[in-house]
Amino acid sequence: SLKDPTPLTQIVLPGLTKLDRLEAGLTFQPASKSWNFILDLPALQYGTLQLDSLRILSAPSNSGLRTTVDALQLQSGENLKFTLPHFYTFQRNDSLWVDIKTLEQADSLLWHTAGTLAAKEENWRFHFDPIVRLNGIDWAVDPGHEMVYKPEKGWQIQDFELNNGAESVSIDGASGNGPFQDSLIVLRFDQFGIAVFNPLLDLPDDYITGALQGQPQLFGRFEFVKLAS
Repeated sequence: SLKDPTPLTQIVLPGLTKLDRLEAGLTFQPASKSWNFILDLPALQYGTLQLDSLRILSAPSNSGLRTTVDALQLQSGENLKFTLPHFYTFQRNDSLWVDIKTLEQADSLLWHTAGTLAAKEENWRFHFDPIVRLNGIDWAVDPGHEMVYKPEKGWQIQDFELNNGAESVSIDGASGNGPFQDSLIVLRFDQFGIAVFNPLLDLPDDYITGALQGQPQLFGRFEFVKLAS
């Protein structure tokens, strides 16, 4: 455990304003060649980010490696608050399943997404689960979507679309093949209610209202990004 981390953080983490006593433990069982890791952090504040009661658990099993990260609340600014955030991963062979969610109440999901990251040779593919929950509303994910990273071509997104009744948003794009090649991202909005972005932008729920309709494009290198609509 670390009772007073202040001397270690003043230089390397100048934005850190609060860090409670940190406790961590690692146990190993030689007979089964298994181990368990646990970390508890009661409170953390870095700049505008506040984290309450963080716990990390990680342990292997016969089928793979399981890791969970839980907290009572994650807050950034005044309006971006996640209650009971939960991050879970399960790694087996060359695939990693990821599940991220937060609750509005103990039995009510507010935000939720999950998916699988798989490696084949040097290529990486990520595929979302069928449903994504955004600010308490379920959105169906197009099952034909594809997100791929290839060392020789960079990243590529195809047919990633979220649908909720008459509302939809989709993303297609690809990175350039070299360091001086432009990347392109195409967004398509069809009656997409933009109020869902308010909490993510640290704004009150009714600060931005209305619906987006159109097809903006982002293109350029990371240091020079242009917008066309």
